[in-house]
Amino acid sequence: MRITFAMSSTGLFYSPGLAEPAVLDLAALPQAEAARIEALVRDAHVLDRPEAALESLARPTPDARSFTVTVEQDGRIRTLELAEPIADPTLRDLVRCLQDQIRALRAKPRS
Repeated sequence: MRITFAMSSTGLFYSPGLAEPAVLDLAALPQAEAARIEALVRDAHVLDRPEAALESLARPTPDARSFTVTVEQDGRIRTLELAEPIADPTLRDLVRCLQDQIRALRAKPRS
């Protein structure tokens, strides 16, 4: 499973570093972390959500952060556009987990 995560709007100020999309290849993560993310994706039914329902997930407020999450698995691709506050608790947990993973990924020194 590959997940592309981007903060398409960073809130009150624009931060190019935060807005830049990051790709998580779950095969490259430790098994426990990959299993946690896979469970969050499954619990949020990301790959099973109908296209028509995607727009209703985002209820933006002024200066709110918004996110784009693209999940690719076994030839299936689903992109969600989400904005804070995220009403669905499973999607909210997924976004928080992805934010933590991206933060850790970007904090690692590049070789």
